[in-house]
Amino acid sequence: MTVKDIKILKQTNNYRITLCYVSVFGNGERKERLEIKIKNKWVFVQNYYHFNDEKNFEKYSDALEHAKRFNPKQGWFKNYGQGTPLDQFKKSFKYSFSKDSQTTVKDFEILENFTEIFKVGNIWQFHGNHRKISAAFQFLIWDKKLKKEIEKILVTKYQGFVCKHEICEYTVTIKSKKEHEEFHQRVKERRIEQKALKN
Repeated sequence: MTVKDIKILKQTNNYRITLCYVSVFGNGERKERLEIKIKNKWVFVQNYYHFNDEKNFEKYSDALEHAKRFNPKQGWFKNYGQGTPLDQFKKSFKYSFSKDSQTTVKDFEILENFTEIFKVGNIWQFHGNHRKISAAFQFLIWDKKLKKEIEKILVTKYQGFVCKHEICEYTVTIKSKKEHEEFHQRVKERRIEQKALKN
């Protein structure tokens, strides 16, 4: 895949949207890329996507500023999901299933066992799902205090543990240790297969 930047469509102090030309095996099209500013560096946070018209672009860019999609002061960005990172641990939460439909979900804090926070470069990704309503979420976290608070909750409330295996680098997960070891084994097997294909 080849990517060539054409022009910046919109830039604020916290995010920018760039028009790019993306080509795969010679076939290409224009798409937009979203980056946010983390620790004074532009970080790519979202897959390439395409706005059908100018109206959709304006709607999306306005949402970034007004829909609480990210909070530079608190140090998080939401790729998808609802609420803030710490809202994911609430016992009940007003969840919006659509623009005009909002329901208070009880037992919201019951999370699927693949919920975890792990290191990605110099920041952390916090992702998971809510078992009661299957409401997936994914956040990028760069505030150390917030990251430590999430880790503490995962360990104390959900009996999670810290994994520093070379595959994970640094992960706090609520999987069982057996399940997590099986994950390590699958990754190792996949690496062996990929190495064999290259040779």
